[in-house]
Amino acid sequence: MSEVIKFTEEELQSIAKLQSGYQQGIYALGQVDLEKIDLEQQLEQNSEKKKQVLENWKKLQEEESNILNTLSQKYGDGVLNLKDGTFKPNPKSTEGQQSQ
Repeated sequence: MSEVIKFTEEELQSIAKLQSGYQQGIYALGQVDLEKIDLEQQLEQNSEKKKQVLENWKKLQEEESNILNTLSQKYGDGVLNLKDGTFKPNPKSTEGQQSQ
C-alpha cells in the first residue's frame, strides 16, 4: 500500500491562490458578458430609435413636397421668405399667369 503524502502549507496556499484566481477570472468573464449583453440591448434600442427618426424624416419630406406643390400650384414658381411671410414670384411665372 502506498503512503499518503500531505502537501505543505505553502503548497496548499499556492493551490488555493490558483483556485481563487480561476474563480475571479470566471467572475470577470461573466461580468464582461453581462456588459456585452447590455451594450447589445442599447444598440438594438438605438437602431429602433434611428429607424423611427428616419421614418419621421421621410414623412416630413413628403409633407414638404406636398406643401411646395400646393403653393406652387397656387402662386407659381418663386421664393418664399418665412421670416416675413412673403412670396416673390419668378418673372417667368408671373408672365405665364398674366397671359391666362
